[in-house]
Amino acid sequence: MSQKWPPPKPKLAQEDFDEAVKTNIDDFDMAPEEAVQNAIEEFTVQGYDLSAVVKAAGGVDTDNHPLTAASAALAAALESSDNSSGVATLLEAVEQALSAEDAAEITALSQVAIKSKCLAPVLDAARVCADDLPNGRTALLLSLAVARQAMGLPAPEVRDSFAESNGSELLVRLMDKAQGDAPLSTALALTAEAAMTLAEKNKQSLFVSGFGAKALSQLSQSCAHAEAAEKLALTRSLCASLASLVNSDDPRAEASHAFKNTLQLAKDCDAANVLLQALRATAEDADSYCATLAAVARFAANDEICRQFADGGCVEDMLAALKRHAGDRAISRGVLLTLRQLANSDAVKTLLAEHGALQLLVALCGGEGAPDDVVEHALGLLASMMLRQPDIASQAASVGADDALICALSQRASSGAVLRQACAALRNMVVRNPELRAPLLAKGAEERLRAAKSAHAKVLSDVASAALRDLGLDNYSDAAPPPVTKKPINFRPDQEMSEKWVIDRS
Repeated sequence: MSQKWPPPKPKLAQEDFDEAVKTNIDDFDMAPEEAVQNAIEEFTVQGYDLSAVVKAAGGVDTDNHPLTAASAALAAALESSDNSSGVATLLEAVEQALSAEDAAEITALSQVAIKSKCLAPVLDAARVCADDLPNGRTALLLSLAVARQAMGLPAPEVRDSFAESNGSELLVRLMDKAQGDAPLSTALALTAEAAMTLAEKNKQSLFVSGFGAKALSQLSQSCAHAEAAEKLALTRSLCASLASLVNSDDPRAEASHAFKNTLQLAKDCDAANVLLQALRATAEDADSYCATLAAVARFAANDEICRQFADGGCVEDMLAALKRHAGDRAISRGVLLTLRQLANSDAVKTLLAEHGALQLLVALCGGEGAPDDVVEHALGLLASMMLRQPDIASQAASVGADDALICALSQRASSGAVLRQACAALRNMVVRNPELRAPLLAKGAEERLRAAKSAHAKVLSDVASAALRDLGLDNYSDAAPPPVTKKPINFRPDQEMSEKWVIDRS
């Protein structure tokens, strides 16, 4: 099943913007600054996306830009020679021309990169260097770095030219040549990730070329020697590229193949078990562990795959990591986000409850020290666990989740994102457990929900009203909150978890 996206705003071509500015100057006698501002306003009203347009009279001189000259010189050299001699120097010129310091320079550079088609000769250079290994290895690594630099520009047209230049076939072929060379394999995975970011066409091209299967195979091999720094870097890059491969993040695409491709990799390549290996191999390296968690979250696409992860013991491992790394923001967020995705499976919800997840979440949500984004995801996981699970909701209340929710509504009143998850968790707690409504109301839930709804109307109006309704209140749509009665909150979260967080609201 493919994911549908709403139609994106049409992107305005630089030529159309420049023509409008020229018309304003020539036909309406506007000053250059006025002509530019008028064109911006007109195209904005018409619904165009101007993010990649150079907003200056005269636009950008692409023909005489250093990037155009450097790309042309590289292309000409490759046409006249089939070896890697001298390629590195030409690539360095392209690399230097791709440098920009501020937003205006980056926007202008993006236009030049599109018009000069700079990615194609860089990929051609990689082909020539690959055929000249080991002599061309240094230049090959440089060509991959320059390709990533070009594809990192805010210009999707540059990334799109990756597939058009047969970049997918090149990378997959090089993955075989790079066996045993961890730095080169890492560079290839990073290049694939750059190509796939917000680019559905490149994702599908790489998938069809076999990138997913080869990346999983390499990941399994790298896990066997993950104690080496080079292997950890490779594991990180492979996980990041696999996560990008199955991420439906391109709003320009009419539909995404992410779900279908995830299922195929899970079935044909045992993706869940490979990622389980990676989780254990990276457990002592925070950056690598977080990258692996992100890949697990992306691959947890249906109940069967979630169960595979759970059967492999990752739920218990992640809960242990959450407790062991309490105070580490990145790991805590990564674990909570991944468990929340896995908790789409009812079997995982039950497993989480059986292994003490509720107590950990109550400690995080009810304490003062954890950052708002950690509490937000802890509340999100709590809400997911209680969704359509009245027994888990009762168990949550018995370990203090009701008090923790009241604390979150009170102590995190400035964070709309936290309050939204608190409202969702409160709803799921009481909607099938009417006996829990009275205790929450007695602790001040109504006043705090109405205050939150009033303070964050844009992000909370719907979910706060639903929470008030599920608490059994008839006037749940009322806009004006009653005065908040300061009721004492007799709640002390788990001291072991809470003390590991240093209170820092900066």
